[in-house]
Amino acid sequence: MVPNSLSVHKKNVCVMKHLFVADYREKGSTLLELLSAMGYQPSFDRLDVADYVVSGGYAIERKSVHDLVSSILDGRLVDQITRMCEVYERRSLLVIGSLKEAEKLSPNTSLLYSSLAWTTLKGVAIVVFEEEKQAAEFLRWLIQKSSEAEKRGFEPLIRRKPKSGRAELEVLNVLSSLPGVGPVTANRLLQEFGSLSAIFSAS
Repeated sequence: MVPNSLSVHKKNVCVMKHLFVADYREKGSTLLELLSAMGYQPSFDRLDVADYVVSGGYAIERKSVHDLVSSILDGRLVDQITRMCEVYERRSLLVIGSLKEAEKLSPNTSLLYSSLAWTTLKGVAIVVFEEEKQAAEFLRWLIQKSSEAEKRGFEPLIRRKPKSGRAELEVLNVLSSLPGVGPVTANRLLQEFGSLSAIFSAS
């Protein structure tokens, strides 16, 4: 057992409480229910950045493929990744679902993959699983291994970061990286339409 953790025994399963922190909006999610069944129960808090934080300040942003595409189009992904990078040194984007489905949902596959490339270049590891069960198994081991590495139990470090104006600049960077779209055109399009979603809806 890792020190400084709280354990209770329930139906022959050693349940470790407060191994990680989850945003309160994640309550009742399938992923957390699967983790709880494995014996990993989070504490809940209002997280300004990321959906989960494990020991040592490792942040994870979780997205279904539907949310991934919509967050790319409305600019949320850029804002969330930018703020996560400003606050946490170690971070992951956890995508649940098929990228083939994401391609079908996206009005522009170049935008989808350029956004993922931008995320990687920001130093965020992208992990994709088709099923919630696979993602839960991954998180189970990430929680355990990160806590063992820290040698200080399960005390995640929560950090808060207000929104900044840098996200708009990052949206411009993503847009200008698309074929045939340079910085000047990207700036003009964003000023005219206001968001990536509006730009591609008009095309």
